[in-house]
Amino acid sequence: MTERVVDGVVGRTVGRTVAKKSVAEKAMDVTQQVLFWGLGQTTYRFDSVQKQHFSYGGHQRQQLDLYLPRRVKPKMSVVFVHGGVWKSGHKDEYAFVGQALAAHGIATAVVGYRLFPEVRFPDFVNDIAQALGWLQTNGQSHGFDVDSGVVMIGHSAGAHLASLVTLNQQYAETFGFSPALVKGVVGLAGIYSLRPEKDTLMGDIFQPAEQQNDYFDVNPINYLTKGGVPLYLIHGQKDQTVACRNAERMFKDALLAGHPVDIHVENRYGHVRPIMDFIPLMPSHRRFMKKITGFIEEVINEDTGDGSDGLRRAALCEAPVQSS
Repeated sequence: MTERVVDGVVGRTVGRTVAKKSVAEKAMDVTQQVLFWGLGQTTYRFDSVQKQHFSYGGHQRQQLDLYLPRRVKPKMSVVFVHGGVWKSGHKDEYAFVGQALAAHGIATAVVGYRLFPEVRFPDFVNDIAQALGWLQTNGQSHGFDVDSGVVMIGHSAGAHLASLVTLNQQYAETFGFSPALVKGVVGLAGIYSLRPEKDTLMGDIFQPAEQQNDYFDVNPINYLTKGGVPLYLIHGQKDQTVACRNAERMFKDALLAGHPVDIHVENRYGHVRPIMDFIPLMPSHRRFMKKITGFIEEVINEDTGDGSDGLRRAALCEAPVQSS
């Protein structure tokens, strides 16, 4: 992913950068795909995690993989949505995420979905909603517990999809899953506010068919409500793809709305690093997994309070001041 975000809102330069990738950038994308695939093959011992594959729809991308701990009964359930600017990426590249969570006793569904230009908004969001409906109906019989609820985790555009399908309850009503199914959302380097009208490519991806240039339904930030589903936002201060201010704006608006929320900004992280912390070899892996599993346990047990610890975080996304 090479898009750049200005002032924390996905805007004009995104489509221009994504549409014209250099040979080097394309090679980097392939390298990342191979790396992620390789991590999925070697991250954890094969005998510790069980993988199952299912189709939740008729399209070849409407598929999901379940990762379950082999030796213990799963204690919680997670649905993971990958990123890729809504136009790239594949669930198979993120096997290492499913394996890491399953190794910590968490049943995990890694969901694939259709991409632009084959489909446009809201079809890729509909796919995630359809997968949730399938999981609520069929997950229990395959070892994926839904009775206690699930937590959505998404990276980049995947965080946009995970938060939007959760916060806009119209998706639950349309695709037949309970609005109470999702207990929390973890956004990693997520996108929560967009301005497609400022960019040709984004306009193509998100242009509504019925009401032209009405992008209200595109933005998760527009669906914050008092007492809503708890959010945990993790973002890199040095993210040059999705500016940290995007997460900060979501955090501040959630506080104003009374929506349970917390944010954690990593000073030295860029855009990809948060997802890489699922890898056991990363130095921050244990700390990262403790944060993630702690949040999952809290929301599944409905022990999140008001989502605020009273701290002011207005300057979290700003570079630290260097002492002279």
